[in-house]
Amino acid sequence: MVQRPAAVGPSWVDGVEVDEHKLQEYFHRTQHSLLLRGAAKTLSHTLESVPTTSADDGCVHFGDSLMLRNSETEGLLQVDIADIIQVSDAGRAGVDGVTLSTGRMIASCPRNVMTISRVADNDGFGTTSFVHYGQIFRMGGYSTLSEKALYVYSSQSSAEDLSQDETLMCLFPRAAAGTQWRILHRDPNRRNTTKNEVVRLQDPIVLQNEATGNVLCSDRTVRMNHYGNECRVFGAAAAGSTASASATWSFVDSTWAEGVVQDARTTRKLNDIAGLDAGPDPEVLLCDPVAAADHELELLEREVADYSVLLRIFPQLRHAGMHYVRRLRRMCITADVDQSGLIPARTFEGVLSYVGVRLRAGELQKLTNIFEVGAHTNMLDYRSFFKHMESNMSEVRKTVVEDAYAKLLTIAKSGHVEVSDMQRNWNPCCHPKVQAGVLTQAEAMEEFLIQWEITESDGTVTYDEFLDYYRDVSMAVEQGEIFVDMVRKAWDL
Repeated sequence: MVQRPAAVGPSWVDGVEVDEHKLQEYFHRTQHSLLLRGAAKTLSHTLESVPTTSADDGCVHFGDSLMLRNSETEGLLQVDIADIIQVSDAGRAGVDGVTLSTGRMIASCPRNVMTISRVADNDGFGTTSFVHYGQIFRMGGYSTLSEKALYVYSSQSSAEDLSQDETLMCLFPRAAAGTQWRILHRDPNRRNTTKNEVVRLQDPIVLQNEATGNVLCSDRTVRMNHYGNECRVFGAAAAGSTASASATWSFVDSTWAEGVVQDARTTRKLNDIAGLDAGPDPEVLLCDPVAAADHELELLEREVADYSVLLRIFPQLRHAGMHYVRRLRRMCITADVDQSGLIPARTFEGVLSYVGVRLRAGELQKLTNIFEVGAHTNMLDYRSFFKHMESNMSEVRKTVVEDAYAKLLTIAKSGHVEVSDMQRNWNPCCHPKVQAGVLTQAEAMEEFLIQWEITESDGTVTYDEFLDYYRDVSMAVEQGEIFVDMVRKAWDL
């Protein structure tokens, strides 16, 4: 295994304080709204209104079609039927599963309605239709989702985006052992006393898998799927104390959803009486995901109207090429004669124009509103500009950069990485324009070499400088897997 370099000194982003929450939220909400609009067309059959079972006794029965609400996210268990994943520990190779999440839409639809079925008639609970605590059952996806029957499934292995102590939960196309569940009281001290009792709607419960012992969980970690931004669903070991909110669920029906809408309408009426902005009809926002996403985006746009300029020019810079961001930043550094991190607004407009990004009327003022340091100085913090753009430099990306530098250290002739070492070992085929046939390998090598301004007198390329280069490249590559593949290909990892 390649040894990573020791802790390094400060880089150009150190000390830059950026409140990028609103910007990131704006980007995410915009993407969320676009994805939902697309899903409303291409996956419309999954968003159509379908009925849940209406039980006058308030209990859960076999054969019921109900929804599952998570206490942590306050969202319903949702299916993304278009997100197919490989399930490796299902007893046969190449079995496709379907991902789960929790989302905020409360209207019953094929995405969130699950059907409860009994596993065995001779399970010791007689012939009653009631679902009891401790009784084994299955939860199946709605019939119109797929031609195959799909069941909520617990895997014994972890998905790529989960930690080692978390396991994959998904929908699975056969009634395997991992599709068997039992309901537990959320308080372990009460599990013996509630065993064999009937489960009621809206009871706080824990769903434990019979095969793996893991419990179904959801938390506020956001994952983007075909319906936008929703919260992840995963498996975790059963807790010894009272279950956390992430592992606590409740069965709910359309009557519950109607109650939520009615409560929201009451609040809206009170706001209207108080002279506050009442907003749209809560039923539209709670039951129509596209309308809700568009409304949230509209509200956010009022707060972050200035950020629209970044939403336009960041993609331009990224699509211009892997070294355009680096060229722009180095020009800013050159213009920053006292190395304060500030340059005049008009100078910044000029360097943007030099790399092919021309600002429209009013956009320079928007950039000034965001990045100006001090009132009416017209001095922009260009480091903050790049820090906003550099938010995708994740730990996964940093790790592959560390591995690449560590490898260079092992093969460097002098024991220190020099430009000549990189020239001998850098593979120009990693360059996207070489792959597209726009640049030759020789041209790509020349472009790569001019990116390095060595500060050490002996020509050594420090890890700080190496990471600095890849921070710039990272800004031009939005997808993490593409960035990792580029670095691996560049240094034959």
